[in-house]
Amino acid sequence: MFFDGDGDYITVPDNDVLEYENSTISFWVKPILITDTMIIISKRTATTNGFNIMFYGANDALNIDWGGSAKDGILVIPLY
Repeated sequence: MFFDGDGDYITVPDNDVLEYENSTISFWVKPILITDTMIIISKRTATTNGFNIMFYGANDALNIDWGGSAKDGILVIPLY
């Protein structure tokens, strides 16, 4: 696998083996400029169920959101 930094991504079809309950996700990414929403990892079963890990240009932060309702969560980590 090779990523040159321009529009690269991997799509993995949904499979029951990919369902998460107690999981760890690890990644390394170094954005040069955040101007828009940049999704790093997304696992959604619908538009609201699952999780996203993304840079969000509106708040210059790493956002992690999970679940499908306000009682679940959103974590915002400012980039300094």
